[in-house]
This record gives sequence, C-alpha cells and structure tokens, in this order.
Amino acid sequence: MPALANPGADARAVAAELSRLGFEGGRVEPLLDLDLAGLLQAVRAFGDRARGAELAVVYFSGHGLQLAPPRASRRRSYLLPIDARLEDARDVPRQALALSELLAETAGRSQGAVVILLDACRNNPAVVRLAGQGTRGAQARSGLLPIAQDRLPLGTLVSYATSAGAVADDGTGRNSPYATALAQHLRTPGLDVVQVLRRVRADVRQATGGRQEPEIVDRLNADVVLAALPQQTQPVPASVDRETVFWQSAVAGGTRGDFEAYLQAYPSGSYVPLARSRLAVLSNPNMPVATLTAPTSRADDEWTAESRLAARMSLKALGYWQGEPDGQRFDTAMRLAIRRWQASLGAAETGALDLDALTQLGEQKDFLNQLLGRPPLSPLGTSMASVTGGAARFAKGWTVERPQTGASNFAEAAYWYGLAAQDGEPRAFHAA
Repeated sequence: MPALANPGADARAVAAELSRLGFEGGRVEPLLDLDLAGLLQAVRAFGDRARGAELAVVYFSGHGLQLAPPRASRRRSYLLPIDARLEDARDVPRQALALSELLAETAGRSQGAVVILLDACRNNPAVVRLAGQGTRGAQARSGLLPIAQDRLPLGTLVSYATSAGAVADDGTGRNSPYATALAQHLRTPGLDVVQVLRRVRADVRQATGGRQEPEIVDRLNADVVLAALPQQTQPVPASVDRETVFWQSAVAGGTRGDFEAYLQAYPSGSYVPLARSRLAVLSNPNMPVATLTAPTSRADDEWTAESRLAARMSLKALGYWQGEPDGQRFDTAMRLAIRRWQASLGAAETGALDLDALTQLGEQKDFLNQLLGRPPLSPLGTSMASVTGGAARFAKGWTVERPQTGASNFAEAAYWYGLAAQDGEPRAFHAA
C-alpha cells in the first residue's frame, strides 16, 4: 500500500487525548504500522478488553476500501495493514481486515458502549488499479460502505471521517482534518459523544471547504459522556436542562465549531442570539487577541472593588459569566468563568487574573461592544434606516442567517438581531 504521511501522528494525537480522559489508566499506547497478523491480534485483544467495560473506544487511521461483488449482500468494507500487496481484487479479503470482523469482535462484549472512529478513507491509488479486476467482476472502490443503523450491534457508534464512499483528506499539516478535530473536542466537558462528533463534523467541513463531511451511525443505548464537567463546578441542578449544559460547554470551547454545533443542535434555543454574536466576533479579523502568561500569584484577591467589578463586567459581556456584576471577591463561579476565558485562548487555566490579563480582557469587551453597537450601516452596507420596527429587523436577521440559497452571514444577522432587541422585539431579547 502507498505510504501516508499522517496516520502515525494521528494515532498518537488521539491516543494522547484518550489518555488524558483516563482510558487504560491514562496510558493509551498507539499501535503503529501493523501488518495483517498484528492488526488481527490487536482487534482480538480489543474485543477481549472490551468485555464488561462501560465504554470501549477504537480509532483506526490509514487506508480503507470497499469490495463490491455483483451481489450487494456480499459487499464489504476493509481496513488495510501495511503489508497488503493487492494485485487483484481477490487479494482483498485475504490481506485486509473486514470492518464486519471488528464489529463482530465487539458485539456483546461491552456492557456499556463501543465507539469506533474510522479515519480510513484516504486517497488510495491502488483502488484505481484494482477497479474492474477480480473474480466475477468484483470491484475495489474508494471509501467505505455505509452501515445501516439496524445492522450495527446494539450499544455501538461508528464515526466515519467522511461520507460513505468518499475520500478523506490526509491533511497538509501534521494531522488529518478529522484527527485534528477529534483532538480538539474529545475532552470538551459535559458533552455526550454524539455532540462531540457533531463539533468534529463542523470543524472538518470548515477545514476542507465543505469537501469532507464526517458521518455518524449511532445505536447507543444512552448518552455517553467522555469528559465530565470540571470538579470545581457546582453540581448541575436538576432544573438546568441539557441545552444549558451544551451552551456552557460551547462557551468553554470558544471556537467557531463549538457555537455552530450549538446552533445546529438548538436552532430555536434560548442562547441562539448570544451564539450568533460570538460567531460574529470570531468571524471578524480585527478582534483583539489576548496573549496571556500565568499570574505568579492570585493578584486579583488584592484588587480594588472597582477592578473586580471591571473584570466581572468584561466576562459577562463576552458570555463567560452570568450574574449581576459587583466588586466582591471572586467566588467559584467567577473562577470558572476566568478558566473558560483562558481556555478559549489556549492559555493556562489558572482561574486567576493579573492586571495585564484584566487589560486584555477589557480590550476584548470594548471591541465586542463596538461591534454590537450597531453602526448606521450593516456589515453588508445596508442602511439601518431602511428597515424599521423590531419585527421587521428580526425578520431581516433571520433571512440573512438562513438564506434559501448561499451561505449564512452571522455578522450581518447579529447586526439586525441587535437592532430588533433594542426595539423590544422579544424573540431577539438576548441579542445585545
């Protein structure tokens, strides 16, 4: 098989994230460059270790293909080891691992859930050579076959790096787009695995310009949360619904993919206007970028009440904290808000601020207020005066966000939703 640049690095990146989540006691060792014997042994060992487990996860990165004999019932997807030498389509079943074998190994082995992540649809020149060869017209084709939900073992989820039959990018950087997105989102606290994979899908679509769209086939029995909410947070009251937890996780992640995933999951949710505003900010190249260093001490405990009030007001304006700003010493909720802001910048999550961080936080708040200040012309150049009344302005934002043709423009939509909120339109109440 032709060598790929990224699978080894991809496997290491995903293994590192699974280790941080506590799998294998925090020491997940990736199995690299396996020949057929090693691949079969690894699958059997995985099936044995999955027996009785609450959650079992397997990630495969490399070449995959589908073999399509004339009889549709015999079509199979295969994962290829490094020693596969495919001169004819008849060689595929003898020199590759059928995906059905992996599913059979895990079926009924886990009392909880099995999650299979397949980054195995890379461009494979051998498929072109094998096309049309083989006994009785069997053909090798790019990509993997779709799996019908009712054909999956109960309690199993399969995620493909791209849609069925399509080819996935190996990537131009260190990792493939799919592995990069997995490494970004696997540890997002409080989300179940389907929500995580929706975020992965949004990131991959963006990174590939829409050419690659991961698919999810889900037959899980219940929600599977990979990363619990941080211990520092208060327990979520029973009255707080799943949407609020999802929104809090989106704010903690802070990326375009996080907020787009929230809008996809809750298109009419309570936090939709805030999500639109955050996307408008993230889409603006002029947004001030904070560069933080960890404070040497909890300097904010020694601040004046005025400085603590300024910090609360900034974090509230940026969507990281809820409550009435005051000058009191920072409590647990405020420390969590600071950590979320720091996490969105890739900085150390200390939960503490120094004066430099306070200044940068204020700069971002001021920029957001300026952006949402609704200048006379919209981002697309439409005059504010051309549309009057809260209902009409809300409708204008709605049509820009969800056009019948073309792409959404979140910055333009946020502009009109903000005007509608100022006019008292209840549907846009939270837009400011």
